[in-house]
Amino acid sequence: MIHTIIEILTREELISAVPATRFVTNSVVTVILAIIILSAVLIDLADAVYTARILGEKIRSHRLRNTVSKLYEYWRLLGAGFLADCVCCFVDIYDLPYVALTLAFGLVLIEIRSLMEHAGRRQSRASRLPETLGTAAKILGILKKLLGPADFKAE
Repeated sequence: MIHTIIEILTREELISAVPATRFVTNSVVTVILAIIILSAVLIDLADAVYTARILGEKIRSHRLRNTVSKLYEYWRLLGAGFLADCVCCFVDIYDLPYVALTLAFGLVLIEIRSLMEHAGRRQSRASRLPETLGTAAKILGILKKLLGPADFKAE
């Protein structure tokens, strides 16, 4: 039975069905995403320390250990996404690690939200950014209604 499984797995049709470039692409993109997530976590840590200093709070080692735990959890999720993307490489239209990209995007959004919470705690003007963006979107919506649909066809 094992001999039959090895024969099936070593058939040239199966090996050539999944180009190695997809696995390499998934690996490279996932490493880049891991570095981006590390950067986001370190920025959040630096911002948390800055906020604590501004507010006169003590910086505790427990919170720093939480950062390491958070990074481990994030990378573990990214690894699971990478594995799902490797399985999906067998689909012809699947050329990028979409699961890992989606997870990384969500994790970076979580870190951005954390930065906004820090800004709110220290009563920074940056904490009003979502409100300002919402107002800008409303203004753009009003302008679009007033001006009508724009014609952006290239000549």
